Amino acid sequence: ISVPSCDGSNVLQLANKIIRDNNPLVEVGPIQMPAESGFENLQRFCRGVVMNPAGGQIIVNYSVSWHDKSKGVIYVEILN
Repeated sequence: ISVPSCDGSNVLQLANKIIRDNNPLVEVGPIQMPAESGFENLQRFCRGVVMNPAGGQIIVNYSVSWHDKSKGVIYVEILN
């Protein structure tokens, strides 16, 4: 099984949760236009856009890798 894609439902769900949990005072929309920006050492690097309340776009860089491949558990990290 390869590393899940940047636009995988589990990846986006986890990335959006991390953003919400770490920015409780800022309402931003979910990640849009997710795309792969690189792949290195079994880690997929991704980029997407979230909208802030004023309608501005914020670029979000995140990565996804296996935490426990045998159990299907992924690790998502927000890089910016």
